[in-house]
Amino acid sequence: MTELYKKAEDFAKKAHAGQKRKSTGEPYIVHPLEVAQILRENGESELLQIAGLLHDTLEDTPTTTADIRNLFGPYILKLVQSESEDKSKTWEQRKLHTISQLPKETRDVQLICLADKLSNVRSLLKETQRQGDILWTKFKRGKADQGWYYCGIRDALRCLHKTKMWQEYDNICKQLFD
Repeated sequence: MTELYKKAEDFAKKAHAGQKRKSTGEPYIVHPLEVAQILRENGESELLQIAGLLHDTLEDTPTTTADIRNLFGPYILKLVQSESEDKSKTWEQRKLHTISQLPKETRDVQLICLADKLSNVRSLLKETQRQGDILWTKFKRGKADQGWYYCGIRDALRCLHKTKMWQEYDNICKQLFD
């Protein structure tokens, strides 16, 4: 790993310090680290891995676009911005926007989104096996709405169907929601 990757990892760890995942209560940083790992395991570039590490910093921390641009450059900023939702909109509006925009995005943006959502559904599958359907009560939107969203992402990213990531994602969506 390069110095830039190490810097991004340290930055993400500091940015997400103290945050917990809703479904598991584990430290939130586990998720961005897994997103970067998924991208690495699937042979994606270090720049995509770095964007994977940072993908939630704009949305969920006080990090600014200037912070990311100055530390990691305009391309990584663009990728991170593409994964950031506008929290002023409703859940439904944000999710529908993501689903409708994904087919129009670059392959790099699509791959980061897929790695992000794959990490999420892996966690959801593990937790439903552990907790059962009580898991869905931890979210503002229940299983049906979560299924609509995650299956919508799967369909929007069908162009990646030949990748191991997409195939695993499809399989987990079927286990969770079909």
